[in-house]
Amino acid sequence: VYASSQRSYLLAVVVPDERALGGETSEQAVRQTIRNELARIARAEGLKSYEVPRDFIIEQEPFSVANGLALLSGKLSPSRLRDRYGAALEALYA
Repeated sequence: VYASSQRSYLLAVVVPDERALGGETSEQAVRQTIRNELARIARAEGLKSYEVPRDFIIEQEPFSVANGLALLSGKLSPSRLRDRYGAALEALYA
């Protein structure tokens, strides 16, 4: 999840599980499936609209130690994620 103090909504980078997509392959169908799941989870968890990403980047490669996006501890590397996706996420705000 990505936030900018200058913006009133969140963005995200999503790595979908192929099994959860139900065989969808077109980008439009995948995006809609992800939007529906975000909305379903938000309702189930009682999230406010500003707590749910409004838009997202779909990434095929999971975050891992091998690609530098995860640390050995299993946590994500915020600085490396920002380096890799920051410009693209800012472009979504534009």
